[in-house]
Amino acid sequence: MSDLSDDELTVLMIAEAGESMIAIGRWKQPTESLIAKGYLQSRGGDNFNCIITEAGRAACKEAEYAPYRTACMGGEDAPYKEMIETGSKIGATQKAIRDFAEQAAQLLAKAAQASNRVTGDTPEVAAEKWSGIILRRALELLRGLPGDSHG
Repeated sequence: MSDLSDDELTVLMIAEAGESMIAIGRWKQPTESLIAKGYLQSRGGDNFNCIITEAGRAACKEAEYAPYRTACMGGEDAPYKEMIETGSKIGATQKAIRDFAEQAAQLLAKAAQASNRVTGDTPEVAAEKWSGIILRRALELLRGLPGDSHG
């Protein structure tokens, strides 16, 4: 039988599907636990790009079959269905976040190019400057503060 919590199994199932995991929010503890168990590996050591290991694949496979064994013995498979649904939601949310990040990167590049034409700063320097302004404004928005979005 598996020693994985429902959240750990959900994280492993998402990682097994090819998604990298980020140790934040609800998924911080299970992701860090899976890294400690050797089931996930952090690329770069920052726990923001965690991928499944072979040991993790084996643990996931073993745990995935546990509900079927339980069901065959008269148990319920509702927790398994809930994990699949949760995994699906997480995968969709991660894709949306990647899409938002790509849009933000595209807009930052356009801002840097426009700034380059006006200030003469290299596009890379302009991107660095504007990224700080954008980050400060994003934090203001998250805190519900009014602010000047034009740096």
